[in-house]
Amino acid sequence: MASLSGGGSSNKSIIGKFSEELKKIITSESVEKALIDELAEREADKRVKALVIVYDNLLKLNSDLNKINRPDDIKYGADHKPVQEYFTKSRIEEIDKIKQRIDKHEKAIAKGLDGEMKDVYDLAQQSSGKNKDGSGSKGSDPPDPEAS
Repeated sequence: MASLSGGGSSNKSIIGKFSEELKKIITSESVEKALIDELAEREADKRVKALVIVYDNLLKLNSDLNKINRPDDIKYGADHKPVQEYFTKSRIEEIDKIKQRIDKHEKAIAKGLDGEMKDVYDLAQQSSGKNKDGSGSKGSDPPDPEAS
């Protein structure tokens, strides 16, 4: 049996054999590839998390729109069918604001899927409750918008 340190054995030590094998297997190219793979995986994870946050917000906005996109008053005819629907100015403004936000989220997601992540990161950061100065966090830190 070979010794670990090589003391007393004519064969190479286990540690020596291990060192030689490592030199064969672990080259600077393999370490570089592993590093690149790890960094790419981290970036992909960060992008996916940001896209999921924006997508979840889009679903909530659509739900909010469905809740308020109803007339404030409905006039019915003799046949009990709606004849005229009325919206207040404030409801129309609220509906328009939500529609604009939905459009903004949809465009950001489309850009993000094409690799342009700035808008996605901005929306993800806004949804986490962070202000421009970094105060007011109410959740985990969103992805860094500068890293796109």
